[in-house]
Amino acid sequence: MPYIYAHFAMALLGLAYPAVFDFPALLYAVYAPDMEYYVQARHLLKRYGLHGVLPHLQRGALHSPMGGLLLIVLGLAIRRVVTIATGIPADPSLVMHSLVFGIGSHLLLDVLGHPENMLLYPFRKPGVNRLYIPSRTFQRAYSLALSGLMLLLWLRAR
Repeated sequence: MPYIYAHFAMALLGLAYPAVFDFPALLYAVYAPDMEYYVQARHLLKRYGLHGVLPHLQRGALHSPMGGLLLIVLGLAIRRVVTIATGIPADPSLVMHSLVFGIGSHLLLDVLGHPENMLLYPFRKPGVNRLYIPSRTFQRAYSLALSGLMLLLWLRAR
């Protein structure tokens, strides 16, 4: 998505429905796939001579189901550290549900927002996303509409 706040709108569901979602896990999950834009793993692999291990690793790999599984494992570890550091208990089933929902919703929302299709990575090389609509006006309207919908759900739950 071109506007990151649209993903934050999904995290509002964690505040609105605390019996269904674990908010810290959901907040991590809705942003986690975008970490690849800040941490260039491919450059680190080249630097340490491990590029041959994952030759097709590229930008967008975390926007795939395989990347989502990696992020779920990382999210479980991070949530455990948060629990130890803050003393705030976490229900493991809520944490897992929040991670799967957050990462899954991020991937589905980004189908319309990215020109390349990473949903079948690494089984298929990235291809052109036929669902992508390149209009900036559409992208803004899409982000605002999703944010508004999540805000209404949050307000209704309050």
